[in-house]
Amino acid sequence: MNKNPLSILINEAERRTVSLGKPSVELLESSGSMWAVRRRQIPEHTNETVIPSGSSSKTSKYAHDLNRDSCAYTDIFMLSESSEPVSCGIDLTTGHLILTYMEGFLRDAGRLAEDWEVVNAYEAEEATPCADAQRPENLLKNRITAPLPFEQSRVKLRNSDNDYINASLLYDHSPRNPSYIATPTPMLDTLSDFWEMVWEQSSVVIVCLERANELKQPTEVTAGGENNLDASVQYWPKEGIQIYGNFEVHLVSEHNWRENYVVRSLYLKNLETSETRTVTQFHYLTWEDGNLKSKITSILEFRRKVNRAFRAMMSPIVVHCLDGSGRSGTYILLDLVITRIVKGVKEINIAASLEHLRDQRQNMVQSKEQYEFVFTAVAQEVDGMLKATGQNS
Repeated sequence: MNKNPLSILINEAERRTVSLGKPSVELLESSGSMWAVRRRQIPEHTNETVIPSGSSSKTSKYAHDLNRDSCAYTDIFMLSESSEPVSCGIDLTTGHLILTYMEGFLRDAGRLAEDWEVVNAYEAEEATPCADAQRPENLLKNRITAPLPFEQSRVKLRNSDNDYINASLLYDHSPRNPSYIATPTPMLDTLSDFWEMVWEQSSVVIVCLERANELKQPTEVTAGGENNLDASVQYWPKEGIQIYGNFEVHLVSEHNWRENYVVRSLYLKNLETSETRTVTQFHYLTWEDGNLKSKITSILEFRRKVNRAFRAMMSPIVVHCLDGSGRSGTYILLDLVITRIVKGVKEINIAASLEHLRDQRQNMVQSKEQYEFVFTAVAQEVDGMLKATGQNS
């Protein structure tokens, strides 16, 4: 008899909650097209590391932090078709239960549509729109299509006479420890504010979800006249150094990962204090609003790469798109849910998670397609974990 039963409970009132018992994590053996690394707590007095046999030099980047407590008891699997590892922090039974629930939900088109209608009608009850956003001096700082931030969750610039920027701090558990900043891609009038925000919030990771052809050079916007002022602007130099307000940005390196995304290293210097910082930008190049399902695999791999750079950081990750809500909300919801699963959170409720985000920023996730994409992507990520162990086919 199983002494540690694991069950799935569905809240019939909402029909969208998965409740899971406490998962156990097992060491799964490497085989064939993958390798596994058991991350475990190692006493401070030893230099012991765990390296999979037969692994190539690529493994060194995964082994350097094996003695960090925050990485204890997490298995990592390298799939042959992916350049980024799948992190498995759940046991097999948990994975199968989540996958069964997600796939069942996706097969019921009527239920999915009904669920989206309910969550899309949700409005934050206690949130107050930011009054400063509508002041005359701030009108040009708001893209016409972008929602205004709520007062209680908006980012406030500190080293400026005007503290306003259209950006929202988003948290999972504690408002004191926000995990994300959702914001529209900078416009010509918000370039310097964007870098001010990145600096003041100590953010070192930026996720850009606009395609390269959706971004204009500042000179193109200036030449285009007033009708072009709402355009998304490239906020880093094509090469060398560019100054944006009080900040000097140096493009250090640019690495293309297949055709889907680029990783850039940016050297940021505060011209007032001469302090410097390195910021990593992850730019997803092929987001298609009408064809998201075809991008699931590449977006999941992109997310894993972002999280490897971001793991253990205490500062919020900046996520931006045209309005700071549609694509950004989709990406943040996906990341939040998968992170909860890996951490062993007992209740998985995607609709409630989205409502939680909408309590902090309006219009997070803007279409049924984006909502369905999150369910499908979560199911595929869990399926990938199970396939990596040879327990699913």
